[in-house]
Amino acid sequence: MSQAQPQTINVADLDIAQLGEVRKQLEEELNHLTNSFAQLKQAQAKFKACIENVNEVKKENKGLILIFL
Repeated sequence: MSQAQPQTINVADLDIAQLGEVRKQLEEELNHLTNSFAQLKQAQAKFKACIENVNEVKKENKGLILIFL
């Protein structure tokens, strides 16, 4: 599977409308990346909390023996 090479365009060759479109696209990409980063930080915090909870359960269950009937 080959990927197409990105096209290079000199921004000095673009007119005002095209520059506006480039700006709009870059702002949308930045917003998407910012939102994705925030979601990753939330997931990271939840994951760390889960690890802490598991470690706490392990401490509480130390020495506890379960007998199945």
